[in-house]
Amino acid sequence: MKGQVLFVIWRESIEALLLIGIIYAWIKQHVDSRNGLRYLWGGVAIGSVPLFYSHC
Repeated sequence: MKGQVLFVIWRESIEALLLIGIIYAWIKQHVDSRNGLRYLWGGVAIGSVPLFYSHC
């Protein structure tokens, strides 16, 4: 059971990294990419907060 849970977490993490990479590449193609990158990395940071609180 624990192995299945870890596999699902790993798979979802890879999917999230793939989406972040795709969005990053799309934003970098635009002239005003600085504003978009700020929102992208802000969203990544906010989305990572539960990760750190779940281990406490």
